[in-house]
Amino acid sequence: MGDEGGAPARHDEAMTGLACKIIVQGEIGEHLASAFPDFTLRRADGRTEFNGTVTDQAQLRHVLDQLFDLGMVIVSLTTGKEAGLSASRNA
Repeated sequence: MGDEGGAPARHDEAMTGLACKIIVQGEIGEHLASAFPDFTLRRADGRTEFNGTVTDQAQLRHVLDQLFDLGMVIVSLTTGKEAGLSASRNA
C-alpha cells in the first residue's frame, strides 16, 4: 500500500503545451510538410528541423509516429526549454 516506489509522472506539460524541436535526416518537400501544420519547418544541410508546441506527450507520440510512418530518420528530439521555444506559443 502507499508509495509504489516509482517517480511521479509529469502532467504539467498538458496544461501549457510542450515545446519541441525535432530534426530529421533529409530535406522534406512542401507536400510532406503539409502533414505537420502545427510546426515551423527549416530545411538546411540535408536535414529538416521541426519547431512547434504539442499539447501533451500523446500528441508528441503521434507526430513521431507520423515521421516514422513516412520513413524519416530522427536525428534529434529536444523538448522543453532546451528546444528554444516558448511553451505558451499558440499552435
